[in-house]
Amino acid sequence: MGSNGGRVRVKGPLGLSRVARTGVVATERPKLLRGSAEIGRRTHGAVRWEIVPAAEGSRVTFTATVERASFLDRILLACGGRWWLARLVDRAVKRLGASISAG
Repeated sequence: MGSNGGRVRVKGPLGLSRVARTGVVATERPKLLRGSAEIGRRTHGAVRWEIVPAAEGSRVTFTATVERASFLDRILLACGGRWWLARLVDRAVKRLGASISAG
């Protein structure tokens, strides 16, 4: 993956798999990173990582917004995909935090 983005394979339940092309749209060091993700030609989303100081280190807030979705992706999101993606991101952020803490 390059410094401004790359490709991410998201593996879902029932053997479903999607490849997202990601990119960095803007940064405000050290507190904000905004990016984009595209799946195919019809699905596009925006992501935002906000980092603020906290007593224990830093607090990270991740926000993802689906800006437009293909018919297939709308069905997947409506059938539990939003919940599944939220759980996936929550786990990833926790693993990142544990990795950083372990140093």
